[in-house]
Amino acid sequence: MLIEQQTANGHFSTAQLYRSVLRSVDLYNAHQPLALNDLTPAWLKAYENYLTRHRGCTLNTTSTYLRCLQTIYNRAVQEGVVPYTPFQFHQVFTGVKRNHSRTLTASDIRRVIRLHHPRSAATTKARIYFLLMFGLQGLSFVDLAFLKKSDRRGNYIVLQRHKTGVPLRIYIPRQVHALLREYASTDPHSPYLLPILNPQLTGEALYRDYRNKLRRVNKALHRLAVECRLHIPLNSYCARHTWATLAKYCHIPVPVIAECLGHASPTTTEAYLKGYDDEVMAKANLQVMAKVRG
Repeated sequence: MLIEQQTANGHFSTAQLYRSVLRSVDLYNAHQPLALNDLTPAWLKAYENYLTRHRGCTLNTTSTYLRCLQTIYNRAVQEGVVPYTPFQFHQVFTGVKRNHSRTLTASDIRRVIRLHHPRSAATTKARIYFLLMFGLQGLSFVDLAFLKKSDRRGNYIVLQRHKTGVPLRIYIPRQVHALLREYASTDPHSPYLLPILNPQLTGEALYRDYRNKLRRVNKALHRLAVECRLHIPLNSYCARHTWATLAKYCHIPVPVIAECLGHASPTTTEAYLKGYDDEVMAKANLQVMAKVRG
């Protein structure tokens, strides 16, 4: 029922996530029917162990699956389908773990900027999209893909985040203006600012087109990372995490970073931020000791 509701409301990504969770639960339960009453703390802990140890899921992926089950359970409690059980999900991890593997250094970004002639057209396109995401306050790929020509208003991009509906107003730096002039869509019939999505598609077909384009861009970004000799595999999330961490290194307050990213809460932003490098922390300690010495 939740999947049908999400699909009817146009939340195709959420509906797809629920389908993935249900397939995973079905596989774990050996294709035996699972009643909501079976979602005991012991079952949830065993399912968490199955995801991490046998399926090789990361802690954040496991947490996402468990939060979906928690949403389904809470909905069932509200509708009186199952009784409320205190501390039902307290033994499993439903938070967000910091992911430092998605963060580039400033020198890494400069390498991507300076690579003017990637080896393929797909890599060239992916590089441009990556630089646009980074230059537009760490904009996510879904928001970049769905940008409308009407969202560009003078020196600003004005939009609502595709995922949360949070409004964003993004200043367009000079370098990004140049990229937009060169790579913006030239199709007069397309409402989109960039030539990423098929303007003739709507609904679930448009969502599938977006997912296909995201996969292609991420594959091309992996190749771009090799060409630029980067220290981590590159994907679309790296632009967002990198912008947030470099903003932190510039001593921009976390609440400001959160608002720039369009996060509803600074708590979400904290998961994006990589800790300071050893060199930075060593310098901080020396500054403290110097202060003590007067």
